[in-house]
Amino acid sequence: MRMKKKKETMTYTKIQTNKMLLLLLMLLLLLMGLLQQVLLLLMVLLQQVLLLLMVLLLQQQVLLLLMVLLLLMVLLLQQQVLLQKPKQEVQQQQHQQEQQELQQHQEQQQQQHQEQHQQQHQKQQQQQHQKEQKRKTREKMCVLLKKKFCWHDIV
Repeated sequence: MRMKKKKETMTYTKIQTNKMLLLLLMLLLLLMGLLQQVLLLLMVLLQQVLLLLMVLLLQQQVLLLLMVLLLLMVLLLQQQVLLQKPKQEVQQQQHQQEQQELQQHQEQQQQQHQEQHQQQHQKQQQQQHQKEQKRKTREKMCVLLKKKFCWHDIV
């Protein structure tokens, strides 16, 4: 009779332990949706509950509980990594945008410089052309004047 009660008590304890483990797993799933600070706070509470359970459990269940704790820690670390990835992506996008703006600014400056250089070159060409036109006009005038004076000399 006592053995039967002991077995029932052991079975009841195992069932309660399994229920506790299920509750802990459900708590883990809830933790995944919370912010990083809340995760750390709940992690401390969960560790205390797990330590309490470890005192009450048998050796086999202690190993199982340690595996659950390790799994919990791994999942929390994964969650932290996932929370940090978007920050890194935003920083990369900002850096790329700054680089693009810098490149556009440099291209604009280069284009302005080229336009100024081209305008200056055109102005120099126009001045040269005007000088050439004046020179030709003077030469023509000289030729015409010489002809006129020469013609008068002949007559």
